[in-house]
Order: sequence, then C-alpha cells, then structure tokens
Amino acid sequence: THQDNIGNAHIPSGQNGKYTQGLPPTSGEHYAQPAPWGVKTTWIPFETTTHNLEHGGILIMYNGLDKTQTDQLTSLVRNLDSSGFNKIVLEPWPQMPSDSTIILTAWDWILRMPAPDDTSIVKFVRQHTDDEAPENGTP
Repeated sequence: THQDNIGNAHIPSGQNGKYTQGLPPTSGEHYAQPAPWGVKTTWIPFETTTHNLEHGGILIMYNGLDKTQTDQLTSLVRNLDSSGFNKIVLEPWPQMPSDSTIILTAWDWILRMPAPDDTSIVKFVRQHTDDEAPENGTP
C-alpha cells in the first residue's frame, strides 16, 4: 500500500519522532544515523530505522512467529543479501498489531502480512529497494 510522504527531517537523538500516519512509519522524522543493515535480535526505534528507509532500504519486522518461521525468514533475508539486496533490516517488533505477523516498509510503502509469504516478501524487496527514497543509492 502506498503511503503519503510526511517528510524526512532529522531530529536530535533521543527525541521522539511524530508519525502522523501511525506505526510503523514509511517516512518522517528520524535521527541522523541509520541502523547497520542486517538481522537484529531486538527492536530498533523507528527514529533510527526510518533513516534506513530514506536510504532506499527495507525494514522487515515480525512478531508471533515460531522458531522455524523465524529461522526461515532469517534465511530468506540472508539469501536476499547475498543476491545483492543488502539494504534490509530484519528485526522483531514486540508491539506489532495483532492483524500481522510480518510487516515490511520502504519509503512511502507498507505491506502487512497475516502470515509469512516468501514470494510476497521477495517481490516487495525487489520492487522497493532504492525505489522512491530521497537518498536512494546511499549505503
């Protein structure tokens, strides 16, 4: 689903971003430093990862998956990374709405998934990596 762009202003570290379209954001206020790309074991604040979106990256959040599903999702992300799609942050999001187990975001785009679907994940990543982001092509 395409989302309205709410800007890309930098805010001081520690300040809360204002996300008028709700969470997770697909654009908006963020800290000056993005998160390192890759697989994470804890959630990173949106004020950090929104900067990753600005650089043309993809944020994949999950909650409510069993160990096998989490391992499969991690493997999929690592396979995407090794095939050239290396601007992904994969992380758990404990506060995820109950209607989704996986949510993907890119700059101005969101995909909410009630269950894992590798085909949809790969399609979203391929379609939106370095797509419409203000600083696409930036590492």
